[in-house]
Amino acid sequence: MGALSDVGSMGALSNVGPMVALSDVGYMGALSDACSMVALSEVGYMGALSDIGSMVALSEGGSMEALSDACSMVALSDVNYMEALSDIGSVVALSDIGSMVALSEVGFKEALSDACSMVALSDVNYMEALSDIGSMGALSDVASMGALSNVGPMVALSDVGSMGPLTDVGSMVALSDVGSMVALSDVGSMGALSDIGSMVALSDVNYMEALSDIGSMVALSEVGYMGALSDIGSMGALSDVGYMEALSDIGSMGALSDVGSMGALSDIGSMVALSDVNYMEALSDIGSMVALSDVGSMVALSEVGYMSDVGSMEAMGALSDVGSMVALSDVGSMVPLSDVGSMVALSDVGSMEALSDIGSMVVLSDVGSIEALSDVGSMVALSDVGSMEALSDIGRMVALSDVGSMVALSDLGSMVALREVGYMGALRDIGSMVALSDE
Repeated sequence: MGALSDVGSMGALSNVGPMVALSDVGYMGALSDACSMVALSEVGYMGALSDIGSMVALSEGGSMEALSDACSMVALSDVNYMEALSDIGSVVALSDIGSMVALSEVGFKEALSDACSMVALSDVNYMEALSDIGSMGALSDVASMGALSNVGPMVALSDVGSMGPLTDVGSMVALSDVGSMVALSDVGSMGALSDIGSMVALSDVNYMEALSDIGSMVALSEVGYMGALSDIGSMGALSDVGYMEALSDIGSMGALSDVGSMGALSDIGSMVALSDVNYMEALSDIGSMVALSDVGSMVALSEVGYMSDVGSMEAMGALSDVGSMVALSDVGSMVPLSDVGSMVALSDVGSMEALSDIGSMVVLSDVGSIEALSDVGSMVALSDVGSMEALSDIGRMVALSDVGSMVALSDLGSMVALREVGYMGALRDIGSMVALSDE
């Protein structure tokens, strides 16, 4: 995972294994082949970190040129300028990345050109082009982006704010405080991602031919094949999709999870999220949602056999005042989702009690139980979390991977990354960044 915040420009992130985290980096030449984990905080310049076996943490470092052979993690936060992400006519070269690279709050990028928002790639084997992206997830306020090719696992960009539908937007012209997201996970191959207005999230995608003219966000999880996603006004999220032919003219968002096949999702006014859908022929001209009241931009259908069968949202007390997007996949029970500012994606969540006042984005994967996620400022990503009691007042981003149990993560100023953590009692009032690997 790599998180970049306030990045001016990027040159090349190639052959990165798992994760690279850089905070307040002034300049970067190349991050390639990093074997384990490198955390940089307030780095002015980087010369060369190559063939790193385990972990290197630089705080207020002088310079760095290359991070190569990184198999673990590199996180970049508040990066002012980045030179090379090789061969990016835009993002030309994020190639052979083993795990994930996250860019957040990027002001301007050279090697990342024509990207206005955020692009997150997870387990991506190959990508040919990501060009003319109008908005961007974790790459918030990005000037432009061109191409992300040969990306191994994932590039995640967070700090999502809000945005409207954009089509063919080369920069961040009409977007204010736009922070969307494009997440690609387990993507076998990608042909082209062009003219993406806001966010495109792909998870476990075997092949993608074209994602063009996407106004807001498209999330694909475990997609067997995709022909074309064009003219999507807001967001389309697909999870476990066997085949997709066309997603065009989607006004807000369409999320599909475990979809066997899809013919067309066109002219969707608001947002439709389908989880465990066996087959979908067409979802067209949907103004908003039928049974849900006061939903800003989302319609969540879990374990839907067919479109008309809402089926099994067992304890859905209220989905109100949802600002952008809420995607639920295989959710056992949900009580309230209120005042969600941007996006909340839940996958295989056993139970949820309250997700309130979420400023940006909360992604939960394989979460056993969550009691409260409140006042999350930016992004919270949980993967394989056994149990969580409270994540409140998180300023930026909290990433948890294979966490056995967590009691409280409150008042986190910047970023907290937990990987394979057995147990945590409390992480409070953390000003900048705490990275735990194999603790």
